[in-house]
Amino acid sequence: MDEENENPITLYLEYTPSFITHDSGEQLPSNINNVSIGVNYAYRIAQHFYVEPGLAAQVSFWNEKENSTTHSRGDFQLKVPLNVVGKWRIGGTSVNVLPFLGLNMRGSIANWSDLKDDREYQADYPDLYNLDHHENALRRFMFGWQAGVKFNFSDRFIVGAAYGSDFTKFQLQCRLQSISVAAGIIF
Repeated sequence: MDEENENPITLYLEYTPSFITHDSGEQLPSNINNVSIGVNYAYRIAQHFYVEPGLAAQVSFWNEKENSTTHSRGDFQLKVPLNVVGKWRIGGTSVNVLPFLGLNMRGSIANWSDLKDDREYQADYPDLYNLDHHENALRRFMFGWQAGVKFNFSDRFIVGAAYGSDFTKFQLQCRLQSISVAAGIIF
C-alpha cells in the first residue's frame, strides 16, 4: 500500500495449514493443507487505515484414516476475505507494518477423493456435502475470522502471517483453525 497509490492492489500466494478441532477440544490427527492465489484491493478510509476486500482461489488437500486405510481428499474453493488494515512506516525505513483483522467466507466448488470410483465409498459418501447423510460430510460454505500482520517493503512487496478460526463447523462436530503465511506484490 504505497503512499502515492491511495487504493493499491495486491496479488498474493498463500499457504495455510489448517487444524481440525473436535467440539470436545481434542485436535484430530487429520490436518488440511491449503494453497491460495488471490488479489486484494485496499480502499483508504483514514490516514492510516484501509478496508481490504479480496478474492482468492484455494485448493485444499488432506488425508483421512479410516480403520487401517488412508484416503486422500481434496477441495477447490473460492475465498472472499474482508479486512480492516492499519499502516505505519517503521522509522526512516522503507518498511511498513500492517496489522489486520477481518472476516472471510469460503465456498466449495468441487471436491475429489482417491475413492470416488469405489462402490463402498459411494454408498458412504453419495454427497460429500450432505450433512444429513453422514457425520463426516463437509460444509459447502464456511464463515470465519482472521487476524495478523503484514510487512511491505519499498511499497512494492509484501509478506505476512495470520491466525484464524471458523465460526461455522467444518463437519458436524469439528471446526478449523488456521495459520497462514503469504507473499505478494503490490500494484
